Amino acid sequence: MNPIQNQAVELWQNISDKDTALTLKKGLQKFWELLQQTLQLCFFIVLLGVALIIWFWSIGYQSGRYFRNWTENDVKSPDDLVTQLINMLLKPLQVLPDWAKTQIQELLGIELKALPSAKTQNILPATKDTSLAVDVKKEVLENETSSLRK
Repeated sequence: MNPIQNQAVELWQNISDKDTALTLKKGLQKFWELLQQTLQLCFFIVLLGVALIIWFWSIGYQSGRYFRNWTENDVKSPDDLVTQLINMLLKPLQVLPDWAKTQIQELLGIELKALPSAKTQNILPATKDTSLAVDVKKEVLENETSSLRK
């Protein structure tokens, strides 16, 4: 026999063997399971991406609407706008002392004395009217009398 026929006979015996059929069947079943799980994972990742996009869009939309409503109704001066914006940016930091105290108590079991809560403290002073009060009558009278004296 030539080497090609020998190799063909060996291959056919290997393929027609009962163990080979079972091994191939198990391998194909495992491959099908892995393929399904991979496709499910990809689907859930795409679904998560879509959900995140919608979530970011809704937060941006609501934030813009609230900001516009706030600037149209609540802001009276540029100084007031800056003060309120800084307070808004610092608001998440106001809860940090209480959170840290809770975490220390839960994780380390250390009881801390009561700290002054940042929630009750105003970080920036309330806006003060910096405009100067002008007495118009007094100013007009002074201008008239000074012009008459000249």
